[in-house]
Amino acid sequence: MNCILMSLKPQFADEVLTGQKKCEVRTFMGTISKGSIVLVYYSSPVRLVRGYFIAGDSIIVRPSELMSILSDRCRDMPRNNMIYVITKYLRSKKRILILDITNPTILPKAITIAQLK
Repeated sequence: MNCILMSLKPQFADEVLTGQKKCEVRTFMGTISKGSIVLVYYSSPVRLVRGYFIAGDSIIVRPSELMSILSDRCRDMPRNNMIYVITKYLRSKKRILILDITNPTILPKAITIAQLK
């Protein structure tokens, strides 16, 4: 099974691990296979892995397709996150990955990057 480390702003990482956020939107960084374990790394100032989720289906879209796909796949995305996505990705020149989040799990104890190595 594949394991990936994904860095998220702390606010968005919380939304992922508490189940508020059902999909993740990113500039395409390569394929993430369905069933992969995605470790959720809280970026600065936290700098810890606090949980993980299982990658669901994914789709790669052009920025011009983003809003129609989001409205269909990610209807429940928190408003502040939707505003961030619109601001950051709508004018992008790169392809965009939309990844379904399944089985988010909070670890009993956070892990540092050094401990992962």
